[in-house]
Amino acid sequence: MTAQHLTWLEIFQGMQEPGIVQHNEWQELFLRNQIENSSVCSTRRRYHPDVIRWAIEFYCRSPAAYHHVVNSKALVLPSGKTIQRYRNCIKPQPGINEMVVSEITKVMKQHEFLPAFLTLDEMKIRENLVVSDGKLIGFIDPNFVNDCQLATHILVFYVRTVKGEISLPLAWYPTSITPQADLCLIFWEILAHCERLNLRIHAVIADGMSTNRKFFKLIAGVDSIPIRCAFTAPNPYGRNRPILLCSDPSHLLKTARNGLYSSKPGGKRFMNRAGKHILWTHIAKLYHNEKYSLMLRRHVG
Repeated sequence: MTAQHLTWLEIFQGMQEPGIVQHNEWQELFLRNQIENSSVCSTRRRYHPDVIRWAIEFYCRSPAAYHHVVNSKALVLPSGKTIQRYRNCIKPQPGINEMVVSEITKVMKQHEFLPAFLTLDEMKIRENLVVSDGKLIGFIDPNFVNDCQLATHILVFYVRTVKGEISLPLAWYPTSITPQADLCLIFWEILAHCERLNLRIHAVIADGMSTNRKFFKLIAGVDSIPIRCAFTAPNPYGRNRPILLCSDPSHLLKTARNGLYSSKPGGKRFMNRAGKHILWTHIAKLYHNEKYSLMLRRHVG
């Protein structure tokens, strides 16, 4: 065994000595996996499933940072190609993905039920046609249009449990801009699937797009969004647990920022309240006034 491997062992053994800060199970598992894989060649390395999940999350956050850590050999991690194979193990297909349903079923064998919520979003994609497994892919889902049109967006429904036992894209649909009526039909179908899997949906989260606001009003059965009380939709699978309809906070902050930035005399939007103007210059002036404040400095003196 080389000196480098002995150093790994010494670090791990030192963590077990009395008086050393105790580490959690994940940290011990990760270090054990590092020691085991550092002593074998790359073709014989075996990674714990939790290490693989962590590596996938790391890669998704920053592929460049992940490759830097792997190439510098600071840590022994799966290669980028291995990560890609794991990421593509579930073959995407329009509609509710049966492989995802089977994965959820495996998790639910350990639970009677789990509280969960749905998030939906439309992501811009490059318009193109590709052939995969003999099929031509790239058209809008036929449920949304009658003729063949190239898809410009992907509508994704993501299901997450409150404690993180499940976090998977349950369904996706190629589209342009999905009409609110179609969104309602898709939502009720996905809700039925989740409830049959004993995933109790308590909320739906979407951005502040006008189509999503109309979709919320349709499933709630109201003409306007309430301001002073919770915005909910009836749940046909549980009368005592209505579904909360929420706007994504990050999108709300971005919308507020854009509204303030475009607020100016003669502009597209001129905001005011009680006869007083609300302008972006007010935010900029406040920032410059507070920028040199001692309260905002990291080191004083």
